[in-house]
Amino acid sequence: QKHFMKDGDSWKNPKKMKDFSKEVFRRFKLPKVPIHYPRLLGKEAKGLARCIRKCGLYVVFLLGKYKEDIVDKQLVLERVSNAIIGVYTCIATISKIDSDLVLAHGDTDKLEQDLKSAKYYLNTTIKSINKSLRELSSNHDEQIESLSDCMTGNK
Repeated sequence: QKHFMKDGDSWKNPKKMKDFSKEVFRRFKLPKVPIHYPRLLGKEAKGLARCIRKCGLYVVFLLGKYKEDIVDKQLVLERVSNAIIGVYTCIATISKIDSDLVLAHGDTDKLEQDLKSAKYYLNTTIKSINKSLRELSSNHDEQIESLSDCMTGNK
């Protein structure tokens, strides 16, 4: 990991500022999800790329916000893990169906059922990932924790 701004003079150094700016903006760029048949899987690949970027940004934000206390945030960790597992399974699914399309030379007739199943899975899982990530900032965690403490006698 690069540390561009270690000393006070770094802000005055144009080369270091340029490198720092590139590193910051790189994090906001959509990652590439390589596929051979973008006309068939382009929408799903772009949705997956957005999810990958959002997961990365949320993880960095949450680590900055909670630091070591993140290990005690079970509801937050559950949402992040659900989103990341969803990303992983989407990567596997899109990779498999894209490889099958390559082997079939793009002949969708041979893979009609598999392609429809994969697209359905990808679209529903991308929605689920986005829901998990949205719930990181809009949730009822305090109410859930208060109820849990009341029921278990912890407070």
